Amino acid sequence: MSPFVPVIVAIGGLIALWMAIRRPLWLFYFLIFVLLEPSRYLSLSNISLGSFSIKGYEIFLPLIYFAAYKHRKRAVRDCVPIFMLLFFLMTVVSLLHGLKSGYGAGAFNYFRPYASMWIAAAVPLFFKTSDETEGLMRFFTVWATIFIIIEMVALQTGLGYSFVYSPIRATYSSLLSDTSCSNMAFIFIYLFSMFDLEMKHAFLYLVLIGFSFICTVVSSARAVWLGMLVSIVGFFALGRVRSKIYLTLFSILGIIALFFLGSLYIARYDMTLAERLPTLFSAKEGTGHWRIMAWQQTLEDIKSHPLIGWPMGNEPLFYVESSGIFCTNATHNEFLKIARYTGLVGLFFFLCLMAQTLINGFRYIVNSTGEDQRKMLALFLCVVYILVTSTFSQRITSIDICPFIWGIFGLVYLRLIEEKERKGGQAL
Repeated sequence: MSPFVPVIVAIGGLIALWMAIRRPLWLFYFLIFVLLEPSRYLSLSNISLGSFSIKGYEIFLPLIYFAAYKHRKRAVRDCVPIFMLLFFLMTVVSLLHGLKSGYGAGAFNYFRPYASMWIAAAVPLFFKTSDETEGLMRFFTVWATIFIIIEMVALQTGLGYSFVYSPIRATYSSLLSDTSCSNMAFIFIYLFSMFDLEMKHAFLYLVLIGFSFICTVVSSARAVWLGMLVSIVGFFALGRVRSKIYLTLFSILGIIALFFLGSLYIARYDMTLAERLPTLFSAKEGTGHWRIMAWQQTLEDIKSHPLIGWPMGNEPLFYVESSGIFCTNATHNEFLKIARYTGLVGLFFFLCLMAQTLINGFRYIVNSTGEDQRKMLALFLCVVYILVTSTFSQRITSIDICPFIWGIFGLVYLRLIEEKERKGGQAL
């Protein structure tokens, strides 16, 4: 190792610590940027620490937590839901179980995504009001859009592969990565839930809404499609009458757009978009059948260790009939995955946390009006989208998107805390 490396690391550490103390907001912006940039070099490249490795952005998580605590606007106990704390403790138990069982780095790797959970507490701890987070949300929207355009151009032209995470997606995967299209789904849900023709820059928002909608559709990710569908149904149930009219008109335009996009070839599935759409609810097509086998095996694993689950690092093993091989792979169901590694006890705490978030968010929507109602509805539907897609994929424990996921929960908690503080009650 070069003698200059320790010096560079030390200087970088001092700069980051200075940011945490003097410019803490910069850390939040930097985290968003490194998670969005198309190369993923800044966020997902491995940094070796002995026998362990971490992603680049994970270095900043402890600094963000430190900055949030140092510059806290309210007591820590007001920002940490009790069920989140209990759920996290169950993940620690599974980690210790895995280390004790000899899984070492494997146990550590399975635990790493749960470290992002505290972003949900850092947001209400650091920001006094939800208005202070508007800059971060605009930053996310702008850069997610810019970077996905870069990714689309690179994949479709064959140029700039050095800027794209995985060039093989050009011939194997769908047009966009699962993470990228999930980011655009958040943008669509959030912007549309607040859209009004009378708002400033309405035309620009309309363009962003249309573009984000197209990105999520042409991704051909069924989990994303289902999440979007349920979120739109939820909007029809809870949105304003005027907004429902907007959505109806936009849906008509969307159907027309799909007619023109139907011939688009999706390399990952070796079919056109028009051929892919009918498979939305198919359990026999491709990954649908694969997922069912994985879920069945995971359920068997849960039955054998129902209380506190399997140790982290112990991977699920299931038989893939179509390939005739045994496979160790992700469960692609967040709830089953959590139950496997933290047991039914951990799943219970997690479900209580989700139920608490949805119930309190729904009450906020019903009891508020105007802009406050629309913004909470937007966040509420993003949470609904997360939970639906997590039934068929992995969002909450996916290493490259989990900070965003917990950040959305943090924004919900911040609004709930603000409301209770205005009423003089206890936060959360």
